[in-house]
Amino acid sequence: RRLMDFEIVSEEDIHKAMDWLQKSANECAKDKATLDYLNAYTKPCKALLMKKFSHLPISAQTREAEAHEDYIKHIESVKTASEKHYKNQFFRETALAKIEIWRTQNANFRAMKI
Repeated sequence: RRLMDFEIVSEEDIHKAMDWLQKSANECAKDKATLDYLNAYTKPCKALLMKKFSHLPISAQTREAEAHEDYIKHIESVKTASEKHYKNQFFRETALAKIEIWRTQNANFRAMKI
């Protein structure tokens, strides 16, 4: 499975990569949608919390909102969703890279036969 110090990507590897890409598509889409939603909700979340402190100057409203337990929980949710999204993204990129390597290998093998 090695040729000139490079690992050969097998057809089995490609089938596994394709299966994973197909089976994970819905989950990856949901994870990305969750991340997009949480990012979009960050400003309204902060604004709603600032409203609770409307009797304070703007800078104090901002400080209180950003230190509020609900805002901190929201930011932690964004972090969790980001980790999940990026993990999926990196797995997808790896699967796509394997497929591209396999294509290149096969093109090279065909060229060597000529």
